[in-house]
Amino acid sequence: MVANSSLGGITVTAAGSGIIVFDLNASQIRKIRSELDLTYNDAMPGTQNSGLMPKVKIINTVDSN
Repeated sequence: MVANSSLGGITVTAAGSGIIVFDLNASQIRKIRSELDLTYNDAMPGTQNSGLMPKVKIINTVDSN
Protein backbone atom coordinates (compact mmCIF):
# COMPACT_ATOMS: atom_id res chain seq x y z
CA MET A 1 0.00 0.00 0.00
CA VAL A 2 1.27 3.48 -0.84
CA ALA A 3 -0.43 6.54 0.62
CA ASN A 4 0.29 10.14 -0.34
CA SER A 5 -0.54 12.98 2.02
CA SER A 6 -1.62 16.44 0.93
CA LEU A 7 0.45 17.85 3.81
CA GLY A 8 3.95 18.53 2.51
CA GLY A 9 4.06 15.69 0.01
CA ILE A 10 4.72 12.96 2.57
CA THR A 11 4.64 9.49 1.01
CA VAL A 12 4.11 6.38 3.15
CA THR A 13 4.69 2.82 1.94
CA ALA A 14 3.33 -0.02 4.09
CA ALA A 15 3.39 -3.79 3.98
CA GLY A 16 1.98 -6.16 6.55
CA SER A 17 1.03 -9.67 7.50
CA GLY A 18 -0.70 -11.42 10.33
CA ILE A 19 -2.53 -14.43 11.70
CA ILE A 20 -5.58 -15.13 13.82
CA VAL A 21 -5.92 -18.53 15.54
CA PHE A 22 -9.52 -19.29 16.50
CA ASP A 23 -10.41 -22.26 18.73
CA LEU A 24 -13.67 -23.66 17.34
CA ASN A 25 -14.26 -25.91 20.37
CA ALA A 26 -13.91 -23.05 22.86
CA SER A 27 -15.43 -20.45 20.50
CA GLN A 28 -12.68 -17.94 21.20
CA ILE A 29 -9.60 -16.39 19.67
CA ARG A 30 -6.39 -17.98 20.94
CA LYS A 31 -3.80 -15.83 19.20
CA ILE A 32 -3.56 -12.69 17.09
CA ARG A 33 -0.33 -11.44 15.59
CA SER A 34 0.06 -8.63 13.11
CA GLU A 35 3.14 -6.97 11.67
CA LEU A 36 3.22 -3.67 9.82
CA ASP A 37 6.34 -2.23 8.18
CA LEU A 38 6.17 1.48 7.33
CA THR A 39 8.66 3.49 5.28
CA TYR A 40 8.09 7.20 4.68
CA ASN A 41 9.96 10.17 3.31
CA ASP A 42 10.81 13.01 5.67
CA ALA A 43 9.38 15.87 3.62
CA MET A 44 7.60 18.32 5.92
CA PRO A 45 5.92 21.58 4.96
CA GLY A 46 8.54 24.30 4.49
CA THR A 47 11.55 21.95 4.50
CA GLN A 48 13.57 20.16 1.88
CA ASN A 49 13.49 16.40 1.61
CA SER A 50 16.90 15.20 2.79
CA GLY A 51 16.38 11.83 1.14
CA LEU A 52 16.12 10.02 4.46
CA MET A 53 13.63 7.16 4.53
CA PRO A 54 12.62 6.58 8.18
CA LYS A 55 11.31 3.09 8.89
CA VAL A 56 8.89 1.91 11.56
CA LYS A 57 7.94 -1.68 12.41
CA ILE A 58 4.82 -2.27 14.49
CA ILE A 59 4.18 -5.75 15.94
CA ASN A 60 1.01 -6.55 17.88
CA THR A 61 0.56 -9.90 19.62
CA VAL A 62 -2.34 -11.15 21.75
CA ASP A 63 -1.94 -14.66 23.10
CA SER A 64 -4.51 -16.34 25.39
CA ASN A 65 -4.05 -19.83 26.76
